[in-house]
Order: sequence, then C-alpha cells, then structure tokens
Amino acid sequence: MVACGAVLGITVVQSCPEGLIVFVVRPPCHPGPSCITRHTRRVWGEPPARKPCKGSGLDRAWKSQANTIYGVLAGRHQVTGNAVAGNVITAAGRAGAFALINALNGIQVITDGCTYRRDQIPACTFARCLELQPDYGLRRAENGGPIPFLDPADVPVDDGAFTTWYRSHVRRFFGLDAEAPASPFDLHGLEHKTTPGRASFDALACDGGNCSVKCSRAPDGSWEVLDASMRGHGRSSKETIQGWILATYPQDRVDSLPPISTDRNLLKITEAKAKARRYLNRGVPAVVLPLGHHETKVLGHKAIRLSGFVCRDPKQWKSLDRQLRRSEDKTGCGLEILALRREYGDRPGGSLVATATTIYERILAGQRDLSKPLHLTRLSKDLEKAIAVRRADSERLKDEAWADLLDRIDGSRLDPGSLNAAILCQSREASWLA
Repeated sequence: MVACGAVLGITVVQSCPEGLIVFVVRPPCHPGPSCITRHTRRVWGEPPARKPCKGSGLDRAWKSQANTIYGVLAGRHQVTGNAVAGNVITAAGRAGAFALINALNGIQVITDGCTYRRDQIPACTFARCLELQPDYGLRRAENGGPIPFLDPADVPVDDGAFTTWYRSHVRRFFGLDAEAPASPFDLHGLEHKTTPGRASFDALACDGGNCSVKCSRAPDGSWEVLDASMRGHGRSSKETIQGWILATYPQDRVDSLPPISTDRNLLKITEAKAKARRYLNRGVPAVVLPLGHHETKVLGHKAIRLSGFVCRDPKQWKSLDRQLRRSEDKTGCGLEILALRREYGDRPGGSLVATATTIYERILAGQRDLSKPLHLTRLSKDLEKAIAVRRADSERLKDEAWADLLDRIDGSRLDPGSLNAAILCQSREASWLA
C-alpha cells in the first residue's frame, strides 16, 4: 500500500471583522517547506529517523492542525471559508490518486493512495495501455494480458528511493517532459504503509474499495490474516466474514452464501433518537433515551455490488440500481447469489469472477436490463431454501437485538431511582425525537 501526504498547496488571504487572517501553505511551485512541514519534520526527524516518531501525539496534533485548516477553508459558514481553495486541495489529492492507480496498475484506490503489485507495473505509457487494453481505466492489467510489465527488481522498496523512482516513472507514463515543472503528481513524498510492521503482504482479498483482507502465507500453506478493512464492520463482524472470504476467494469457489454477522455499536445522539422513536411507535409507553448504550447490529456482507462497477451513464446506473435493489430486497444477498447456480452451457458454476465478468461486460455494452439475461427473478428451489434459512437467521438475530436493548431502556421495567439522571421519552411529549 503506497500513499502520498495530504496536499496543501495554496496561499490564502481572507478578511474578517477581527482583522486579516493569512494562511500560508506550501505553494505548488515553492521549493521550500511550509511552517507545518518544518514542524512535522521536527516530530518525524529527517530520514531515515522519520518513521519511528510517526503516530506520536505531536505528529497527530500537527496532522489535525492541517486537517482543521482544510476544514475551515471548505466550510460554507466560516468567515475564512474559500470554496476555490478547498477545491484546489481536494482536486490535487484526487489527481495524485488518479496518477497512482493508473501508473502503478493499482488494485484499489483510496483518498491518497493505492495497493499495487511490484510485478505488475506497466512498462509502457498510459496512451499505449489504452491502445492495448481500451478498458484499462476501468479494469486493471493482469498477467497474460497485452500490457507488458516492468521487472519488479527495478522497482525500489525503500520509501525515499521509491519516491524518486515514481516521479520519473509517472512522468514517462503520462508522456510528460522530464524537465517539466512540478506537477500534482509529485508534490509530496510517498511511503508504504505497514501491515503490521511490514509494507508487503502475500495476498489481498478485495471485493471493493472499502473491503479488503491482507494476508500472509503461513508455514503450513494456509492464509493468515494481517489486516482487514471493511467499512461499517467492527472486529466481531470482520472475523466472521474473514472465514468465508478465505474459504471462497483463493479458489474462486462459492459453496455457500456469506454469513450473517453481528457487531456492538455505541449509539450516538441521532441513532439514539431514532431508536427511541421506533420503540414508542411500537407501543412502548416510555423509554430511556439510549444515548451511549450499545446495540447489536446485524450485518449481511455482499461480495458483488453495483458500486464495484462503473456505468456508462446516470440513466444506466439508475435502471440497474433499481433492479438490483429489488433483487436484494427479495433475497437479502448481493449478486454473489448468482454464483451458486449450477453450471449450464457457457456459464460456469460457483465462480465469483465469472459472475462479475458477465455483469461487467453487459454494463460495458450499454445494457440497462440485467433481470432477464441474468434471471434475477428466477431462483432454483435449493437457492430459495438457502435464502429462507439465511433470512430466518437474520430475523432471529434482529429480534434478539431488539429485545436486548428494550430490556435496558424500557421505563416500566427500570428502578425509578435509576431514572434520576436519564432522559425519559414518552410518546405524548417526544416530538423532539423527530
């Protein structure tokens, strides 16, 4: 995983009733470091002593300061708000991420970085990649494809050497003059994030930009999870889903639906008000506002989602989104359910890759109807049985979570002495919960 730092390349002057406020942040063409950069270097130390201090309290404080400056600039209601400056910062970061994902043939991209393979970095220019593989911007190059790769031995591992190499590589990749002035592609140094304690890993199970599992090969040949990133999932839920992913993805063989998982979630004010409103609407006379209480979330992982594809236009996306939502409401699963169908004709059975490829090709062809060609409304009896079992399991867990929280906030069941410091919500006076 390689990432570049947040891009702050502007000088902003704003007037306000209290006087003049000046934000001076490193301009793109300025060779010297900004005030924030100098203080950050004092925290990190100059290379190679930079990494040991990263993540310290002072390091986080300066990072928060930079983020605060950006937030003030981007805020609509701040006297120092400057939409143009906020856009410059955001656009520069996105441009750097665009360069990384394409120049390195990245696997997944985040705000300011991407994962990549050292043995699959394009040896030709971006224009040539598009000639050899017209959908390169949508689908990464793989071994055995038309795009040639660099020798991985020529790609440095050290962060400093990699930054120098990348700046040369990205200019050549996009056809830029080697002597051209600094661009958004090389404003900042790059560093490889560690997982944990190491930058490289042996395998990446990835089914979207927000769901990935990094693994290493154990001595016995099995896969050992180093780190898992799944948006909306906590530790307990991740551990449940990891088992299914490691049993399914390496062989690309689907034998069962993704499991239902649970997590404990502390309720914030908006969530607590919504929960209290739901209990009151269900006829509970009075409940304690469950602010700060934990609840059990019931989650269902979807391995193939529409968000993993790029549609040709908004109309196609709206049409497909409507169809897939109907399918998900009916089955409670993502499109991975199609992989459980038996092999028939040219359609392989049990393959997530084949299922995703079929969907991708139909989207690329401009089709707006997936229901009929993929038979989304026609499920075998075995699939319907598996869906019913999974749905019953989900409903049971949700009922248990509902009863568990109600036991802790039902005003009629609690000791009156314990309600002295509680906010008691009743239906006749709970309009503020809306």
